[in-house]
Amino acid sequence: MTRMTHHNVAILVWLEEIFSDGSPPKPIVVGCTHLYWGYRDFDLNYQNQILEGYFFLQELKHFIEREINKGATKPSVCLLGDFNSGPESGHYQLVSTGRLGKNDPKLEFPENPIFEKIQENYADQVVSSGMDLTHPFNFHSAYATCFDNDAKWTCYVGHFQGCVDQIWYSRGETDLTRKVDVKRVLDIYPEEVYKKECALPSRYLGSDHMMLCVEIE
Repeated sequence: MTRMTHHNVAILVWLEEIFSDGSPPKPIVVGCTHLYWGYRDFDLNYQNQILEGYFFLQELKHFIEREINKGATKPSVCLLGDFNSGPESGHYQLVSTGRLGKNDPKLEFPENPIFEKIQENYADQVVSSGMDLTHPFNFHSAYATCFDNDAKWTCYVGHFQGCVDQIWYSRGETDLTRKVDVKRVLDIYPEEVYKKECALPSRYLGSDHMMLCVEIE
């Protein structure tokens, strides 16, 4: 498992909207991370993303619980980043539905090392849920909310064009989170802009990923 774990960093920030009329502040937690994709073995990348994504969600849960236990009001939540995972992936399914079953075809390996590692770190949660991966949030993609589907692509390079970046928000009330309303998102450019110089980055756009932006309330 040492080759499946990396010193990746996730940032979680607790922010509060302060009102001049003395109304209670409204907290929001913003999280950002970049999931690893660098193995030659596609299935190993797939497993690693699920592992890192699950740990990220568990840390988010513990982070919010600690603040609530100190007396804080439950927050709204937005998660964003380069998750290297599209709508067809196990990580996307885990975030969007709150559950990923142990029988996912990409996880059917001898000894199933990803679940051994997760059981070692979060034994109570995993064993009690029958080895399925779960989280307590109600997340939805901001772009899927505004366009019915996620952006066709957020990365456009010579060997790959696809949607690997998302902005997730707490769409409904849960025991740990308040609802967020998405007002609008920044649309991506039409494909001819990316094809102007074959792919990204280019003279016009300095990154191989598109900028995603959301206005929330």
